[in-house]
Amino acid sequence: MTDSSLPRAGDAKRTRRFAWLLFVGLFVLYHANTTVLDEGDAVPTINLPLALLQTGRLSFDPDVHPELFKWKSKAPFVELDDFFLVDWRQPFGGKPASEWRKSGHLTLNGPRYYVLEAPHRGAYVSTFGPIPALVALPFIAPFYAIDHDLAYKLALKTSVGKVGASIIVAGIAVLLFFITLRKTTVERALLLGVLYGTATCAWAVSSQNFWQQTVNQGLLVLGAFFLLGSEDVRRRVALAGLFFGAAAACRQTGVIAVALIAGYLFLFHRKSTLPFALAALVAPALVALHQLYYFGTPFAAAQEVVGHMIAKEKTGSPDLWQTPLARGAAGLLVSPSRGLLVFSPVLALAVLGLYRIIGNRTFGALQPLALFTLATMAVQSKWFDWWGGWAYGYRPWLDVVPFLVLFIEPVLGEAIATFARRLAFGAAFGWSVFVQGLGAMTYDHSWNLREVFVVRRPDRAAPEAFLREPEARLYAEKHSGEYLGPSLCNIDLPFCRHRLWWFADSMILYHFEEYSLTRSRRLPPSWHQLGVPITVPGPPRP
Repeated sequence: MTDSSLPRAGDAKRTRRFAWLLFVGLFVLYHANTTVLDEGDAVPTINLPLALLQTGRLSFDPDVHPELFKWKSKAPFVELDDFFLVDWRQPFGGKPASEWRKSGHLTLNGPRYYVLEAPHRGAYVSTFGPIPALVALPFIAPFYAIDHDLAYKLALKTSVGKVGASIIVAGIAVLLFFITLRKTTVERALLLGVLYGTATCAWAVSSQNFWQQTVNQGLLVLGAFFLLGSEDVRRRVALAGLFFGAAAACRQTGVIAVALIAGYLFLFHRKSTLPFALAALVAPALVALHQLYYFGTPFAAAQEVVGHMIAKEKTGSPDLWQTPLARGAAGLLVSPSRGLLVFSPVLALAVLGLYRIIGNRTFGALQPLALFTLATMAVQSKWFDWWGGWAYGYRPWLDVVPFLVLFIEPVLGEAIATFARRLAFGAAFGWSVFVQGLGAMTYDHSWNLREVFVVRRPDRAAPEAFLREPEARLYAEKHSGEYLGPSLCNIDLPFCRHRLWWFADSMILYHFEEYSLTRSRRLPPSWHQLGVPITVPGPPRP
């Protein structure tokens, strides 16, 4: 693309056209896979706005939202501790689930991990707090107005959540375009917007469902948009404070950003510190009132409480910060199935950008953002499940990926200065886009619980796993071992976690080889269900 084919920064009208083209192009791309995926962490964010519209409360009720709870089933059902249902009107054996509950065949067995009981009110609240759901509300409310049964149509409400998430992510790309346009040419600003939208896990993960991190990225980038602006300093830093404060209320790592930016303003723009600080308190104060109402204390942190329980379940220890920093950071950088440099190698340029920014005061407000990015990456590397549970790529670092893209701008000129560098940059960019497109088309959770074939050798205490049965049998025969058969290997379990480092078991390779199978396991969007009443006969929900 030549210089004449793109507008200069001063051509505001044409610049807006390119911004719209970027937004619409990414939005269409995010829906081009024509499928959706139900993600556990996104479930409360999609359902809490529906609960608010249905009951007027920011909490869940087992009588209204059975999907968010575990149910113990008795014969004639298969006896399970976690029987799943979405709607009490679902028929089983000719009777609705509500009748089976009344007869004692389905009994409450506690909330799922993404919901926490708030004893102070006898209610259940989202583990991820109210902020993501309140951001989702304006996206979900219009669809609820059309279909009051939306909460009970799993694929459809997931599709609605994807619409909202894809709008946010495409909007972040546009904000990055405008932020970088203040420092560079339209061509390069547009390139960086496209890079964020197609070559990072913003495509494969953030745009595909209403994650807490999808919302947090939007809040952080809105804050950066105002912080890095040039006009009306006090007004823009107050707006920056409002959004960074909302990010802190959304995810606790945002507190680091607020503290670093406040410190920077105090040192270099002291008169702006108070407007920033006061605005940054608004969202946390509202969330504190929410916590006071439901938990009896403004300092309750549902995600921390649930985190201790999950840490105990996954690792045997309730310690949230048990991962050695070097191991977690190495995993999120170079693990074959989680590494940022594996899934988005084009972001390697951000390392050089970070070095330049931190060491040069002329970069101004980018410096606290750079320090925040490094601090957040370090904190997530220490987290007990540094790999982010069942996920595609480097999900724990998603919050700061937009900033990593920002940090490429100061070094982008050098990266494409010669033919050889442009070739290397293009190769890294192309691979990154391929990996993200592959994830958007095929990611379906199955790699995280992959079938392996187990062999026990007489001279080794621990059994060994193989990806293919013939290979396992041959190994057992060669070493006088015993072939134990197939087993599902969950990467959340300690004895399966070696798979995160196993190149032969790379998630990317798995989804490439099993493209048709994994794609077939994703859900259809089910837009045809919108507005169609659920007509299953039976009494109302209990």
